[in-house]
Amino acid sequence: MDLLQTVLALLLTLGILVTVHEAGHYFLARYFGVRVLRFSLGMGPVVWQKKNAEGTEFALSLLPLGGYVKMLEEDVPGVTPEPRQGSFSSKHPAARIAIALGGPVANLLLAVVVYWMLFVSGVTGLVPYLKAVEGAAGPSEGAQVLAVDGQPTVSWATVNEALVRRLGDSGEIVFTFEGPEGPYTLARPITRWLAEADEPQLLGALDLEPAYPVVLGRVLEDSPAEAAGLQPKDRVVAVAGEPVSDWRSFVAAVQAAGGERLSLTVERRGQSRTVTVRPRLEAGRGFLGVGPAYAVQRWGVGAALGEAFTATWDKTLMTFGLVRKMLQGLVSTRNLSGPITIAKVAGDSAKSGVEAFLGFLALLSVSLAVLNLLPVPVLDGGHVVLHLLEWLRGKPLPERLQALGVQVGLMLVVSLMALALYNDFSRL
Repeated sequence: MDLLQTVLALLLTLGILVTVHEAGHYFLARYFGVRVLRFSLGMGPVVWQKKNAEGTEFALSLLPLGGYVKMLEEDVPGVTPEPRQGSFSSKHPAARIAIALGGPVANLLLAVVVYWMLFVSGVTGLVPYLKAVEGAAGPSEGAQVLAVDGQPTVSWATVNEALVRRLGDSGEIVFTFEGPEGPYTLARPITRWLAEADEPQLLGALDLEPAYPVVLGRVLEDSPAEAAGLQPKDRVVAVAGEPVSDWRSFVAAVQAAGGERLSLTVERRGQSRTVTVRPRLEAGRGFLGVGPAYAVQRWGVGAALGEAFTATWDKTLMTFGLVRKMLQGLVSTRNLSGPITIAKVAGDSAKSGVEAFLGFLALLSVSLAVLNLLPVPVLDGGHVVLHLLEWLRGKPLPERLQALGVQVGLMLVVSLMALALYNDFSRL
């Protein structure tokens, strides 16, 4: 069942991304009056096809990795010649550039829509707490990470994203924490940070370790916890005199108590106090009615749209930055991932719920857009450069030079895919 769910998640993810990407090319081609011969999802032999009234063949092909939009060219064999203006090559270079950009722009717009949906419905994440740093002046036990390099961090996801941006950098990473005495900062010096790491351990490389203290995020109404006077942001440090350091041990102690009274040692605003509570017996186990500290971010419909554009722009800049650092040798190429890793992450995110899956879909859509915008022949970015040069020269590049560019581009893309697959198999 796990394998089936992983495969289905991969097919759904790639199906959405490829359909949106190719639709961007298709609709702009039709807008500029280019005749589209085939719109294919997948590559290789066609397994299903149907033509519309305009003569475009919509097809599903055997290999689900990718897709394409085939447009009329003046020298396509077996196609009845149309008026010259119906072919792709007859259009002004500006129109061809727009058609080439249609796919990546469509993927970026998909990311905006997905992020908008997430921000309207609400984004949840565990509040980031850290364990104490032994032998160094660092955060006290359970200090909350408020910001990294001045960027607010409301959840572990935002902490990790801020740290990923610093891969390969030199200088220092500045953390802002919330401790018992109030906010304070901690700087960690870095030099070509994790440039050689195959699988970067972001926090571990900075001698920091995440903590999951028993900090109450919510207290249910009419629950034993509310009756005992427990409040959000209370930190439970002991149950019946026995220290508890994480939620798992806390929940186990409460459930084991059944309906018997429990003495909780609680820290509230820097002061320790003892709270006596009687859990409610449910299904033979003790129930207290509290939940962990989750950060929930939610925006109105209009504000969420602005946040969605900002998130997409930030992810685009971050992805371009990582590609640049990889070319400079500041980020290991071992971080490249292929279809196997994508399938695994897609399956895991699908198991985690709709929110996790949509977040992964948006990020992958941005990555696909950035990949296709690279100025490599056979990719959309390469086509943009080719048409731009033709526009500037007033005539096409020599065919021999174009053919050489295609060969080099194919070699680069195939090499990239081979490296990504190698990384995938080495992680199994």
